[in-house]
Amino acid sequence: MNSSSNHTDNRTALYDPVPAESTTGIYGETQQSVHTKHPHRIEQEVHRVLTSIPGVEFASLSIHRMADGVCIDGVVKISNGDPLELTRIALQVSGVNHVLNHLTTCNHK
Repeated sequence: MNSSSNHTDNRTALYDPVPAESTTGIYGETQQSVHTKHPHRIEQEVHRVLTSIPGVEFASLSIHRMADGVCIDGVVKISNGDPLELTRIALQVSGVNHVLNHLTTCNHK
């Protein structure tokens, strides 16, 4: 390529980790797979919803984004109710179609 040329080469380099047509700067993301400009919105919303449930006390809670959903991990004390209800509640968050529940639960009296 001539250095005096004003032409910009838009071809994707062979080892370019993020193709030029990427709208998010994340390899593999497309405009349709992006829910928002805030990259951790889904994890934060799942965390907010789960920690606001009456009668549920988290000793620890981690939420990780994965393909088509989230993985929830931690230790939770439940005073009454079904521990599987936490999975159903997480599934109600927009953008979550699958929940991998790795929570350790104990009954709290």
